[in-house]
Amino acid sequence: MVINKLEKEKVDFHTFTRREDKIKKIVLKAAPGLDLEDLKEELEFEGVEVVSIINLRSRSENVESHSYQLCVKKETNLRDVYKIRHVQNTRVKWETYAKKNKITQCYRCQQFGHSQANCHKQPNCVKCAGKHLTPNCRLPRNIKNDVKCINCCGNHTANFSQCPVYLEHLEKSDEMKNKNTKKPHKAVNKIISSEKPYSQVTAGPRQENHQNRPVYEGKSQEMNEMAQIAQELREINKICNLGKIIHLLKEMKKELMQATSFADHAQIIMKYEELYQK
Repeated sequence: MVINKLEKEKVDFHTFTRREDKIKKIVLKAAPGLDLEDLKEELEFEGVEVVSIINLRSRSENVESHSYQLCVKKETNLRDVYKIRHVQNTRVKWETYAKKNKITQCYRCQQFGHSQANCHKQPNCVKCAGKHLTPNCRLPRNIKNDVKCINCCGNHTANFSQCPVYLEHLEKSDEMKNKNTKKPHKAVNKIISSEKPYSQVTAGPRQENHQNRPVYEGKSQEMNEMAQIAQELREINKICNLGKIIHLLKEMKKELMQATSFADHAQIIMKYEELYQK
């Protein structure tokens, strides 16, 4: 298996969640500064199978908020979760999760394009860029100075909304979205040949002697086959977006030609699989 081989060779990589393994995200409104492990344990005691939990910090100010994002298993009945009214002796409120940022950022390595649940890379702190998980950082929680971004080495946290690396990914995402949403030009229904006068072209069909007209059986068979192929492509396009697939394959080919290692090839393929599912 590819993942086992990459782990055995100690290669930094990330994967993407399969569609059938997707998780549900919900938001818990509670007091800020709650211990995440204690919060997770109490929710699991209430019967909620929590995959992960994070505090939804403000990108611009990097301060803890009263909102917590919970990832729960796909089969979780959210109605049962919403019945929980008190957590850690505090009244809480539940909300549906609405993704505001266009780019997914990993809370483990701080890179973009994948989530913490699928990350097998070395951890990077969001505050000091150290090689450790953010909860293990020695810096104060709400520190604003003496911070460093692992992505651009700037004097800000890695989740800062004006980070140049983040803005670059945002721009690329918008370009990709615009390419996929462009409408194809409508084909011209009728082409007027310059060899015939306009009066003949617009005069309509004329009666011909079909007995004297030759029959091109080979050409007719070829046209029938082309029509069948076109029909099959239309049926396939109802199931999946062929235009998007062709575009992504072209882009993937460019990156694969520049890649030099097995790990790079694997990550590129998984990257475009995720892009197709979006």
